[in-house]
Amino acid sequence: GGGSAGSVLANRLSKHNTVLLLEAGGNPHPVSLSPLSVGFLMHAPMVDWQYYTEPQKLAAFGFVQNRTVWPRGKSLGGSSVTNAMIYMRGNPRDYDQWAKATGDESWRYKNLLPFFKKLETYEGNYKNDSIHGSDGPVSVQPVSFVPGNKQWLQAAREMGYKIRDLNAHQKQGFMVTESTMHNGMRSDTYRSYLRDLKRRLNLVISRFSYVIKVHLDLQRNAYGVTYIRHGMQKFVRANKEIILSAGAINTPHLLLLSGIGPKRHLNSKGLRCRVNLPVGRNLQDHVMTILGPVVVNESVSFLADRNISVYTGLEYLVNREGKFPMR
Repeated sequence: GGGSAGSVLANRLSKHNTVLLLEAGGNPHPVSLSPLSVGFLMHAPMVDWQYYTEPQKLAAFGFVQNRTVWPRGKSLGGSSVTNAMIYMRGNPRDYDQWAKATGDESWRYKNLLPFFKKLETYEGNYKNDSIHGSDGPVSVQPVSFVPGNKQWLQAAREMGYKIRDLNAHQKQGFMVTESTMHNGMRSDTYRSYLRDLKRRLNLVISRFSYVIKVHLDLQRNAYGVTYIRHGMQKFVRANKEIILSAGAINTPHLLLLSGIGPKRHLNSKGLRCRVNLPVGRNLQDHVMTILGPVVVNESVSFLADRNISVYTGLEYLVNREGKFPMR
């Protein structure tokens, strides 16, 4: 997979190795460069797998059959091409807990911080060389057009909260949203890590290539994959290793198709179990709660029919500025 993580892996590994990148989708849709594309591309068939959740008993009452959409990017760059571009590293304590749970100290936040800095060209409101990077492939900028943002932050101050950098050593507080943007355009992993590698001869990118099986030898070592491209089934053998980077849904799905997963479940689907592992059992999604509507005395919200016009479109095209979501 050549998504959010796969694009980075292909870039790094092909510096010293021959890499074949198999991606089920194609190039990112051209309109994905604009932040306005968020509402159009998320769950669109040309760049998204169009997954739905199972019917929910206690949620999703506003959706057909109580099933919410579950966006997953299907193109080079993956979900980084269709998401809302919010840049948030997460809480350092979570990384430290992963290090403790796995017994692997490399997961500690202090060990990962150099890699966060390595990926960033930070152009936000909290420039600090000990926390942020300045010459990485991904540009990070504050969102400039957030209706009601000033009032929201003022309310936080009145409640006693601090306005602080939540991508530093995270503490309780509020901040202006930062996003993976540069000059008013999306900074996704395809454009940051893959687009400029056309002359790297030891990196082969095969688009529209859907992997359906990982092959294991008698010692249960992976040695090759079968994939489908333009209706033709093909097999490729790996000289060194196979890396699955197909996202939180498609990676376990591919493992299951390859006979790697819970034996009882695989047998119930007519699949031979090669390795009995609890694949997919720890899948967790994050919960989102939308507050509102909130009534205020000023017209501060974003309404497409009111705020989007020919003028705002030209303003964005010429100056990369204007009243667009996420910018």
